[in-house]
Amino acid sequence: MIMRKTKPKSKTFYQLLTLNNFAFLLILFSNPVLSAPTAEQKALIKQSIENMIYVPGGSFMMGDGAFTEDLAGHKTKDYWLGEYDMKPAHKVTLDGYYLSKFEVTNEEFLIYVNANKKIWNDRPPKYAFDGFPVVAPNWYEAKNYCTWLGKISGLPFDLPSEAQWEYAARSGGKNYVFPTDNGKLEFGRNIKMNRTIAKRSNQEQLTLAPVGSNPPNPMGFHEMAANIAEWVNDWYYSKYYRKSPEHNPTGPEKSPYKTKPWKVFRGTNNVNSDSVTGNFMTIKRGTRLPESAQNGFRCSIQMPEKLSKSALIQKAIH
Repeated sequence: MIMRKTKPKSKTFYQLLTLNNFAFLLILFSNPVLSAPTAEQKALIKQSIENMIYVPGGSFMMGDGAFTEDLAGHKTKDYWLGEYDMKPAHKVTLDGYYLSKFEVTNEEFLIYVNANKKIWNDRPPKYAFDGFPVVAPNWYEAKNYCTWLGKISGLPFDLPSEAQWEYAARSGGKNYVFPTDNGKLEFGRNIKMNRTIAKRSNQEQLTLAPVGSNPPNPMGFHEMAANIAEWVNDWYYSKYYRKSPEHNPTGPEKSPYKTKPWKVFRGTNNVNSDSVTGNFMTIKRGTRLPESAQNGFRCSIQMPEKLSKSALIQKAIH
């Protein structure tokens, strides 16, 4: 039997091995995503799950189809917007999913900012901070917040799709013209437009209100009209409704517009006049560049099966 000598590993090999191990450990313990969630982050996960409403899957006619039910107290024809990017009404079938009944707040967003060592340049002052919806620095940070929540919880958190947002705003795809408790706009009751007097101009201006200030729609979602417009996942394409797939549409894979690649937002800000009723409608589509800092957002959990809140929390927090 011939014994072969094993060639000794060079010193350089062991040095590289040691350096690689060190680099891996450095990444593991310095990366906030890979680290175990802190007590504050666990509390955020729990609260985010508690705020979730399970939306059963179903089919509906998405878009502008001239609603046949006059729930707004006006003639139906007054609410045919006729805007080409909201037509035609088309059948959409969605799997079940979860959606937060509230928009993400400043306090919640601050936990994400601190965990990821980010700089929040336009952080609101204290008097407009606690309980108020966050004005996301841009679409990317709204998206990153939800997916970061998914990474630390192990649950598929994300922004909702445009179809999911509209389906929830219409309380399961019903012909609700406005996403209020009764399908009507009753300013001062189910749409509370906060007004203050600006110190410099002495003129009245509209401001944000804390989340939950308005009554929820029949499915339980607050402020899907007014307060602040909300980012959704989809890239905007004006003709998308003409070619949208029926099952779980998510918008085009990338923007077809090279110079202005817009993202879709839904809902409306308080800066809109309460006379511009079309902006409050459940079918209304809005567009902004993803770098814009004017919208809020709410997160979803992209999970078709329904679990109890306690089961979800148990799944997320070990």
